Amino acid sequence: MRSTIIAFIVVAAGSIPLYAQHDHMGHSRYADEKQSYVPSITMAEFEEIQSGDGMGLAKPAELNHYPGPKHVLQLADSLRISEEQRLKIEAIRQNMADVAVALGMDYLHAEHELNELFSNEKATEKNVVEMTRKVEEKRTALRLAHLLAHVQTRSELTQEQIDEYDRLRGYVSD
Repeated sequence: MRSTIIAFIVVAAGSIPLYAQHDHMGHSRYADEKQSYVPSITMAEFEEIQSGDGMGLAKPAELNHYPGPKHVLQLADSLRISEEQRLKIEAIRQNMADVAVALGMDYLHAEHELNELFSNEKATEKNVVEMTRKVEEKRTALRLAHLLAHVQTRSELTQEQIDEYDRLRGYVSD
């Protein structure tokens, strides 16, 4: 699996300069992504999945007063979180990251399988429907892990800390 991931990174990174060289007059922007392990996933998304980061999957929480554990820890001093809060939020973050990396890899593999149906010319209505459902189930599980970490983090903070978090993150004006 590690060699597959490394191959994906090499192919995806190598395609960036090629993409920039095209004038795209009738040329599909997808053409240079065709050789990637998971053509439907960008390099940035792949890196976020691999590190357990959110890819914006928890944006409904983040933008509506449910702070993310990673950012709370980054802003810990400004938020004046207690040592007890820090330990609990670190545990939330670590658990979420562990789960998100595993779920993210499942999601990447499902996307790869969907791509393989088409690249091997084995796509049928039935197996495309089934594989697309599988991909979306994996993505949903990944998104849920991130959203729940925001819910858990909020429960460890005071309203004042949440308000300050929103201010520091730029979600409300001073």
